This record gives sequence, structure tokens and C-alpha cells, in this order.
Amino acid sequence: MDITMVLSYLGVVVFLTLMPGPDILFVIAQSISQNKKAGIATALRLCTGLIVHISAATLGIQLFINLQLRLPL
Repeated sequence: MDITMVLSYLGVVVFLTLMPGPDILFVIAQSISQNKKAGIATALRLCTGLIVHISAATLGIQLFINLQLRLPL
């Protein structure tokens, strides 16, 4: 593999990793338009939603795996 391709890939990966997502931009917008408390509350709500989403996805994957293990191949 060519070193320029590896460096290009590495540059894109670093750029995409450092780029803020929509949730961070939403927290910043709330903090600017209202106040610091509103920004913190928004961040906590986003984290709570993320925990619920990850828990539901994990439960769904676990149920799917358990169902697959019970079925004969």
C-alpha cells in the first residue's frame, strides 16, 4: 500500500473524528441562545436518551442471539 494513501486515509479519519456531531451543535446552540443551565440540561437529556437507546439495542441483540441459539440449524 502506498504511503500517501495511508496518510490521506489517516487525515480523513482524524478530521471526521474531531468534527462535532449534531448533538454537540445542539448543546452549543442551546447554551448560546439561552444560558449555561439550559446547555447542561440538554446535554444530560441527550446522554439519557443515548443510554436508553444503547440499552434497547443491546437487549434486542441479546434476544436475537438467544432466539438463534434455540432454533435448529
